[in-house]
Amino acid sequence: MNSHNQVNIERLILSSYLQLDLTPDVFKRDCRKRLDINIFIMPFHKRIAERINKSIQDNDPLPYLLCLLQDKIVGTNYENDLLLIEATTPISNDCGLDWYINYLVQNKIEREFNHE
Repeated sequence: MNSHNQVNIERLILSSYLQLDLTPDVFKRDCRKRLDINIFIMPFHKRIAERINKSIQDNDPLPYLLCLLQDKIVGTNYENDLLLIEATTPISNDCGLDWYINYLVQNKIEREFNHE
């Protein structure tokens, strides 16, 4: 997979997580799964995944995290990166979110295998 597709899938996953507490479907039943930050290749995406995991651990609503990130990042060099995540249409587990997460897990394994 090329890195462009990887980055787009990373945005899809992060967008979905940041808005998943707002979805009315089956995904809400198991929506609080922590992310493996090592499936992400973009440093900014890793940092967002870490914040998502902390919110999950603390049982904080993820849309609130998005508001906090917006307040903190607006006007910084990361504003465009966050806007790209926000502009990505989120999907639910019913629409294949777990499939995309597993796809990035496989990519991580391939990267680790190729570096040995």
